[in-house]
Amino acid sequence: MFSGLIQRVYYFQFLRINVTRYRNLATGETRILPVSILPDDYTFANAGDTDVPRYRNKVISRALEVYLNDVRKQNKIMAREKAEFELGKRYLANMLGLEPNSITQDDIDKAVEYLFPSGLTNKLALPVMKPPQEILPMLHQIAFDDEGRPKDLLFFTLAPKFYRLLSIVGAKTEALLGYQQKQEDDSKTHR
Repeated sequence: MFSGLIQRVYYFQFLRINVTRYRNLATGETRILPVSILPDDYTFANAGDTDVPRYRNKVISRALEVYLNDVRKQNKIMAREKAEFELGKRYLANMLGLEPNSITQDDIDKAVEYLFPSGLTNKLALPVMKPPQEILPMLHQIAFDDEGRPKDLLFFTLAPKFYRLLSIVGAKTEALLGYQQKQEDDSKTHR
């Protein structure tokens, strides 16, 4: 009695693992196919193909989605600022009577210093016109693996740089304590 029950359970498990049911989005037809026939989750089909199953994109983690949104926002901001810088550079070149394509950053710095004289002595208080790559902070690029998981172990902490610094401080403290213990042991043996 138990052997038949075990065989049936094993048989259903075998069917569940090796057989997949899918619905073709083009025709609405539902079929059961062995898993080996189905393409992986990264495969897409054209709208005209009726016999190929369609899959949505793999669901990416929430952290990766937030990071990708931040990168998109940063790229939009950088593109807008770069366009504004190029426009301002053209206006400045026209005011100076130079070609917009031939003006250099040194020419821009001299023109800004001439056009906006200031009695301020601090360099950070003076007006500047520099490319946005030099002024705006860049978003740190994070490496992800094929599954969408970040390669940096501290990615999911709220402040990865802070926790990395804490880890370094902890490791150096441990090394110093070990060195101190070694020095104390050496001084005891020499007495």
